[in-house]
Amino acid sequence: MGRNLEEYKSEITEIRQRILDRFLSNYPGKDTSRIEQAMDYAELLHRGQLRRNGIPYIFHPLTVAELVTVAQMDEASVMSALLHDTIEDTVATKSTVSKKFGPVIGDFVQALTKIRNYSSESSKEDDKWLTYQRILKAASKDIRPLLVKIFDRLANMRDMEHMPEGHQKRISKETMDIYVPLARRLGMSLVDNELTELSLRYIYPENYNLIKEKIKKNQLERKSDIEEIQNAVSSLCGKHDIDVEIQINWPAMEDFYENEFGLNPQKDVEVDLSLLIDDVVKNYTCLGILHSLYTPVPMAVRDKIANPMANGYRALETRVVIKGKIHAFSVMSHEMKEVNESGIVHNWRVNKSRLSGYYTSYMNLLGELLEDQDIRVDDVLNQSQVDGIAVFSPKKDLYVLPSKSTVLDFAYNVHKQIGAHTKEAYVNGVSRPLYHALATGDVVEIVTDPAVQPEESWLNIAVSTKAQSSIKNTLRRRVDQRAIELGKEMLFAELSKYGRDPKVVLESPEFVAVLEKRKKSLDSLLMRIGFRKVSVLDVISRYKLVPQDRIIKQKKAERASIREKLFSSLSRRKDNSYKFSKDDIFIKYANCCNPIFGDKVGGIVSEGKGILVHRIGCPNLKNIDKNQLVEVEWDLEENFTSAVLNLHVQDQQGVLAMVLLVVKKLGINMSEFNAYTIGHEAFMKIRLDVINHRELIKVVNEIRKIDAIISITREE
Repeated sequence: MGRNLEEYKSEITEIRQRILDRFLSNYPGKDTSRIEQAMDYAELLHRGQLRRNGIPYIFHPLTVAELVTVAQMDEASVMSALLHDTIEDTVATKSTVSKKFGPVIGDFVQALTKIRNYSSESSKEDDKWLTYQRILKAASKDIRPLLVKIFDRLANMRDMEHMPEGHQKRISKETMDIYVPLARRLGMSLVDNELTELSLRYIYPENYNLIKEKIKKNQLERKSDIEEIQNAVSSLCGKHDIDVEIQINWPAMEDFYENEFGLNPQKDVEVDLSLLIDDVVKNYTCLGILHSLYTPVPMAVRDKIANPMANGYRALETRVVIKGKIHAFSVMSHEMKEVNESGIVHNWRVNKSRLSGYYTSYMNLLGELLEDQDIRVDDVLNQSQVDGIAVFSPKKDLYVLPSKSTVLDFAYNVHKQIGAHTKEAYVNGVSRPLYHALATGDVVEIVTDPAVQPEESWLNIAVSTKAQSSIKNTLRRRVDQRAIELGKEMLFAELSKYGRDPKVVLESPEFVAVLEKRKKSLDSLLMRIGFRKVSVLDVISRYKLVPQDRIIKQKKAERASIREKLFSSLSRRKDNSYKFSKDDIFIKYANCCNPIFGDKVGGIVSEGKGILVHRIGCPNLKNIDKNQLVEVEWDLEENFTSAVLNLHVQDQQGVLAMVLLVVKKLGINMSEFNAYTIGHEAFMKIRLDVINHRELIKVVNEIRKIDAIISITREE
């Protein structure tokens, strides 16, 4: 039977008082009047609103605020938690909230508000990503709104049982994709574990229940064995004057989660024992005691006290074999345990005015990544992993990078400009190329060269989102600049055709005034011409760069003489054609057909990207808007005695022999060969002694027939 109105009022009063009492225990003597005003305002705005389970809506913001006070966060955080749904679900606006409670609270509540665009051009999925992008941008400047958002999601997940099954699965999946990585990166393992547990319960209900029963059964079956281990460890530690507290940690649901494969109920139940010792030196002694008692698993020791994880986690970790079963042990102090469980929340408890370096570095990284307007939130979240590698600069500055990071990733992590001009590196004193994969403990010294510029191939080397984003931005800026140059060339040629001096026309007060009126720059206009977003003739006509009668006269003249028209088309490039060299930044090569210099090709032009070149006959050239199609041809006016090919291949047995066999059969000499692997792919660089394009294309076409070939490109 549901509760009546008076019972609800009584419960609301109790929660309000708990929030105030908890806040005062965190901040003794602090005035709570502003928090009480926020409570009253939230109650007023949410009056009459009900949750899905039928209880008054105000219970939700009060619950979130209580979680925030348990985390010992400050007044602004508590008030934001109380008001976090007011702009989204009531008549309140950012302006009214700011006017009543100040601009900081207004900004926080705005950051916590979902973006909803009701136009047909915007989808719910787009709005969701925009919402997360906004809150991450806010978090890069101030972490508090993000923490409130995480507690908001925790409160919602705890109350998920009343929702329809489809909603449960969708919200749970979103929680696993967004909130779990963020909570983990911020060291909030208690929140991380609970969110994961609740999410997997709704996503995989059958396997979830099977695993729960399996863990429960193991707890009963292994009770005596675990007690025996506890007694043995405790006794030997006592003999070495070590006061130890032993805690048993049965596996969490995430230990059975295998990403795209879901929950695996067949996985073994591994118990983890935490040994709490409030003396760092004795932590290491205890590790030795464990290894004297039981056989350690080779290479399983991790010293995360000396080398903390990216989220601040610290402990000594090892795995040992006891009676044929593997047991994990973690050795730490009580303070380390609290940090490991609460992460950034613990930061607030011990130092409310300053975040630890683990978190400020992450916030700075978020800010840098989100400067890229085109970056996706899931790309940003890829930077949330905490099990990366720790490497050092020559000055012993520590850098935590994603697993499998390369020299290039390290360089960009130090600074964008260093990354952009990286030539090579010395890793532990040995010269290494950009693609060299780093390992924990490496000391890396970067060698730069101002002449070096980011290349498209760097995207195959960089692993980290920061490096990928920086490289893409640089390439995009260079493509945009090339489009400006092309647009200028096309506009100048057309103006000259009408007998106008391009420089005089574009610097005229009339033209400058029109640009200012339309709030456009000359570069942006030229870029649009270069990207074929607008035709040269349209620009000339729209901006009145040539008198209309001259344009009409020219068109009549061209129509009047077929001979003149034919001569014109032969003597100058068509407006929609493009002649390019192999090193043109405006050109990219389609992966679907892998065109090589000299192939018969066509192009698709797109803003911000340039021209994507396909081989003639490629299916992807069909059904393309004719305004995007560009006639392209290679600039074949060059003499050469050799050509360098870069082969991107699947790393499988015999592929190298197949490539060499093709070259040998055609009687071509290979004067240079290099190769390296990354994961399950390999990259070969070969120099062939060929004298013309016909001979080169013949080799390329034969190599293309090898199934393992992913792409072939040519370089200088």
